[in-house]
Amino acid sequence: MVALKFRKLLYRQDEPVDAVYFPLTCMVSLLVSSNGEARMEMATVGWEGVVGAAELLEKQGAMGLNIIQIPGVAVRVPADRFLKEVSTRPRLEKAMHRHLYTLTRQILHGAACNRLHSMEERCARWLLMTHDRAPTRIVSPSHKNSCPTCLACAGQR
Repeated sequence: MVALKFRKLLYRQDEPVDAVYFPLTCMVSLLVSSNGEARMEMATVGWEGVVGAAELLEKQGAMGLNIIQIPGVAVRVPADRFLKEVSTRPRLEKAMHRHLYTLTRQILHGAACNRLHSMEERCARWLLMTHDRAPTRIVSPSHKNSCPTCLACAGQR
């Protein structure tokens, strides 16, 4: 287990993944950029998921910039150990593919939300998703201040 601090970088977009993380009390934001500058959050992963597994299974670089949005603890498994375990445990491999499907759906829903809903509605969605992943089930005002969507929403007032 490793303690992960707020804004700790786990992976850079398109770079190799050296380990997978199973968040226990932290939340990871997956951010994407087309030009290396502006970033958009495409998904969040908390206690319900794993970060880095899809990239290892598909032999790809990180699908986004992965940073810690809520500090906490995660189980870290080195890439070679993870791939060995998956290759010898079909149920684990199936669970990882199921998680990839769920993550893909979250990304698709987020894209639709970003296109169809107002800034306030997108901020509400982010706060609810963060609440689901927060270990205390309480989202403090500081969480709102770390959300790019909420910051943009506050800037419109």
